[in-house]
Amino acid sequence: MKKLLLLLVAMIATVGCANAHELIVLKDYHTLNVEFDYSQVVVFGKMSEQEFIQQVNIEERIGQSNYDYDFEKIWNESLKPMYHGKMMSAANHALKKKKYDLVLAEDSTADYTMRVIVTEIHDDATVKCECQVYKTGTHDIISQFKVNPHHGDGDTFTMKLVDGWRNTGEDIGNAIAKRMKEEKSKDNEKGFFKKAAKKVKDIF
Repeated sequence: MKKLLLLLVAMIATVGCANAHELIVLKDYHTLNVEFDYSQVVVFGKMSEQEFIQQVNIEERIGQSNYDYDFEKIWNESLKPMYHGKMMSAANHALKKKKYDLVLAEDSTADYTMRVIVTEIHDDATVKCECQVYKTGTHDIISQFKVNPHHGDGDTFTMKLVDGWRNTGEDIGNAIAKRMKEEKSKDNEKGFFKKAAKKVKDIF
């Protein structure tokens, strides 16, 4: 009878803790490193990132007769840092609102890293991406999730994309907060079942 009760409690505890995203480990850290990965991106439904850069270069050079125009430099050194900064700022604001002391930053010294895999950028400035969180320096993914696609508002494509990234950042921050909250609840359940198992053992 004793063994049966202990087995039952153990089985319930296992079910209660299944499917944890494991982001709860971040509660002990202040910074989450962020990496942006464009290797899989499809721009405007047909181009890779490099093809997009080349296309803009051609259009600008023809339109302005400016053969020194270098969109790749502008894209990598000005535009992407602006988009990424807006995303991280919005994510941090969302986390702060949820009372989480976690800051997203491009900081390779952080213990954990979130890779933001950009999969699609559309002509209406809709951004689609997926996120993977892993221990920095390893390939051990502890959590992964997709982000709702977002487009932005603005007078130019660049400004629309800035706003799209802001919306994406807010969604990422809320997603992290939600998962950490769920895992804290599961962690509490695990503690409850451990105590229950101990009481059963003590009784018998």
